[in-house]
Amino acid sequence: ATGVGPETGEAYTLGPRPAVLLLGDSITQQGSEPGGWATALAAAYTRERNADVLNRGFSGYNSRHLARAIAGGLLAQLEPLVSHAVMVTLLVGSNDATRPGAPQHVPVDEYAANVRAIVAAVRASMPGAKVILMTPPPVNEAKWASVCEAQGKEAWGRSTERVQPYAAAALEVAQDVGATPVDLYASMQREPEWQTRLLADGLHLTGAGNKRVFEYISEAIVAAAPTSAPGGLAWHLPHHRDANAVLLGEATQPQ
Repeated sequence: ATGVGPETGEAYTLGPRPAVLLLGDSITQQGSEPGGWATALAAAYTRERNADVLNRGFSGYNSRHLARAIAGGLLAQLEPLVSHAVMVTLLVGSNDATRPGAPQHVPVDEYAANVRAIVAAVRASMPGAKVILMTPPPVNEAKWASVCEAQGKEAWGRSTERVQPYAAAALEVAQDVGATPVDLYASMQREPEWQTRLLADGLHLTGAGNKRVFEYISEAIVAAAPTSAPGGLAWHLPHHRDANAVLLGEATQPQ
């Protein structure tokens, strides 16, 4: 049931609160840390009290892992929340784009097929949700290599050049399936000093990088689905100035 507050004129719903689902790898998982892009997105929706943001980012995952997890019931585990989803973001590919032979490597053609399968599964489970498909971001390969060397681990050949075909594939899939693209690969490289200002260890985001990703996503949501943006959805339950009237039965019946 929905209605309009008799005092404020604000739209509200008495039904379940909508959900925004974030799918991806460590860049999504770490997005829920303080200052992260997912934290900022959750705060925006919570501030307007109109959607719950669910983070399902999995550090180290490639598109093969994520596609298999979804086929194995990951989305079903989120019922009934995701049945009311209005938005899903997908950011995967940074781990696929390691050198051939690396344990996380996935060939680009399979990556594209996996992304298509993920989007198809999302739409089957959440037909009302808008899909935001992000490209994997660029890499500061020198910084990543030095961090890995200091930690005694393999860098697995990560580079901006190696990410490029995966970013292109993500954009092609977005166009083919009608998802809204957010081209982190190109957008971040247009930023001044992006290698050090936006990337903390050469792969993951700094505070400034998280802020820009949040801004890119917010712009895409407003442009593609303004009614699903934080300011575009109805309040979940009426504004407090309308609560006495609506919840205590003094208002007209919700429409």
